[in-house]
Amino acid sequence: MEKAVIYARVSSKEQEQSGYSIPAQIKYLSEYAEKQKLNIVQIFSESMSAKDINRIVFDDMFKFLKKNKDVTHIIVEKNDRLLRNDFDNAKIIKIATTTDLSFHLTKENLILNKNSTPQDILFFTINSAFSSYYPRNLSNEVKKGTFEKAQQGLYPRPSLAPMGYKKAPYSTKGTPVIIDEEVSPFIIKIFKLYSTGNYSLRRLADKMTEEGFYVSNKPCTKSRIEKILGQPFYIGEFNYCGQRFYNALHEPLISKELFYLCQSILKSGGQAKPKTKDFLYRGLIKCKNCGGVLSGEIKKGKYIYYRCTRTKEKGCNSKPLKADYIDEFILDILKGITIPPEKKEIIINSLKKKHKNQVEYDESVTIKIETQTKVLKNRLNKLYIDKLDGTVNDDFYFENREKWQIELDKLEMQRNDLRADNTEFMRKANNFLELCENLYLWYFKQSNEEKRNVLNIIVSNFSYNGQKLSIELKSTFETMFKSANFKNGGHEETRTPMLSH
Repeated sequence: MEKAVIYARVSSKEQEQSGYSIPAQIKYLSEYAEKQKLNIVQIFSESMSAKDINRIVFDDMFKFLKKNKDVTHIIVEKNDRLLRNDFDNAKIIKIATTTDLSFHLTKENLILNKNSTPQDILFFTINSAFSSYYPRNLSNEVKKGTFEKAQQGLYPRPSLAPMGYKKAPYSTKGTPVIIDEEVSPFIIKIFKLYSTGNYSLRRLADKMTEEGFYVSNKPCTKSRIEKILGQPFYIGEFNYCGQRFYNALHEPLISKELFYLCQSILKSGGQAKPKTKDFLYRGLIKCKNCGGVLSGEIKKGKYIYYRCTRTKEKGCNSKPLKADYIDEFILDILKGITIPPEKKEIIINSLKKKHKNQVEYDESVTIKIETQTKVLKNRLNKLYIDKLDGTVNDDFYFENREKWQIELDKLEMQRNDLRADNTEFMRKANNFLELCENLYLWYFKQSNEEKRNVLNIIVSNFSYNGQKLSIELKSTFETMFKSANFKNGGHEETRTPMLSH
């Protein structure tokens, strides 16, 4: 009896569970050998996929055959058990046609050796092509399917979602990823803290570790913070197959404004300047003596004074102005401002006209944004195809992809800004109507920024001569001002548009 070896292989656990197990193969091949009157002297088996580079057992088999020249038959179940790729196909054909070895592909009823006909070689090659085509085609179909999902806004790799997200349960409809309620607060805090400009990457990493933010039970690191800050996933976008998808369906953790503010700080190579204290009258009051501007300062930890910035530089001798006195002055003015009914109707009609003009403007700008968005999307799609076709190099691809994606993001932000502007206009209109009803009470509800806006609306000039503060109302509000009493040393009354305290 001629001698033979058996070679059995599975490439996945699924194959083992689907009847392709190595014991099942060996049993089948042993029965074949018995029918062919071949004596099995060695069995070689391994579990490996086509992606594995080294075929240790496969190579051991050929080393065994080289040492044992009397073993001339190799029994294998079928083509795809023997081969992994097109290179293996050429290798097996060469061995079969130039040596005394015979390859038995039992389920394909084919014996390949130096006596094989050209038809046998062709049949083996065709089977090899189909064997290698299937995993490649399957891979392409999987990539195609996941790419289509990505185009629909579905993240193709939910199990690899960035920190702050997790794979959605199978019962969840829609996006394959959901917010991780335990981790996401840390991510949001990282962006908010870094946007203040008061933290370096190292200091922020230490801060988050103190807050309890650990990665795989290890303290947060500088590189981890940098990676998080550069992740577009947190604004509802993601990268896949070298392309940015900005219409993701998963819920964003932060706004694009916050994200790009952090990018700006990152690119600047460090921390932004810390914000100064928000003094209500900053930049509003001019010194009559030297033309300087009064700036705020805190004394004894609680008293706010406004002092001319040129007291040292140009020897200005203006005395500090206490904020409480300015407040009192302003509130007395606001108490004296009322709007007659006929004026209120004019204001409402004016607001309606402004709103109509705003809507028309928004529509025209939106059309331009949509047109530019379409152009950029087409550019990105063509760029991606050119990369696949090899007509552009990687440097050109990545440079332009980043540039055009940033432009797309900016257009999206403009679109959001338009919506926000419209909402802001309505809010300001309502505030203005409320202002018409009772400016004094309305003023108390506002932030310092809003109060400054109101003062800029009703006041044309603040001036301070080192002893007395004067406020000049704008002409629109002169007729609305009835009367006001201001304490100024001798309790004098002032009833003119130029008011002094």
